[in-house]
Amino acid sequence: MKLSAPSSLNGFLKRKNIELSFSRYALKAMSAMAQGLFCTLLIGTILKTIGTEADIDFLMSAGSLAQSMAGPAMAAAMLVAIPVASAASWVGDMIMWGTELHPFIMGIVVSTLAGMALTLPISSAAICAGLGLTGLAGGAALAGCCAQMVGFAVMSFPENRWGGLVSQGIGTSMLQMGNILHNPKIWLPPIITSMITGPVATCVFRLEMNGAAVNSGMGTCGFCAPPQDRLD
Repeated sequence: MKLSAPSSLNGFLKRKNIELSFSRYALKAMSAMAQGLFCTLLIGTILKTIGTEADIDFLMSAGSLAQSMAGPAMAAAMLVAIPVASAASWVGDMIMWGTELHPFIMGIVVSTLAGMALTLPISSAAICAGLGLTGLAGGAALAGCCAQMVGFAVMSFPENRWGGLVSQGIGTSMLQMGNILHNPKIWLPPIITSMITGPVATCVFRLEMNGAAVNSGMGTCGFCAPPQDRLD
């Protein structure tokens, strides 16, 4: 579907390779955003984790630098950082309190929303960090993220084989965003799975995130998060 433009602009837009279409600004743009986030925040987190565990300064520095490249545009909002942080902290506290009080319902809600945020071209890790999600709520978020990543990795294995299994299973399911926009129905199995894994994590295994809140939104990315959780 292309948007119409005045004839006087057609030549200019064509010379500048500007295409006013849903495909260019939704499908291709979102896919590019997913790949950009994968190459900065997610890869940076993996490198930093390896560097920390193996005590390799170079990897720790490289990881920190890659992570910092994911959100330079956020600098324009320092003016609102304090009130936004306070509000996010309050919301996070309410989510964790609600999850402890109603682990089944909140397990479904937190797991599903966190998993969907991971697959969308936004950062579920940054959301969990901003909300400070740890404890039982963090475990639910982690379960939902894992369901999305592993779900898409397994679903697409016949087409993408081992490369797709690794890039989505320990990378990010955001790589499927373009396919989801083409065919939204393929998102249903991972979403339904996250609705199941959430309450299983909160009610059956009492899975808690006892590490940094950012790991609650990492899923199976680089295997950074699961080792930091505890089964009570």
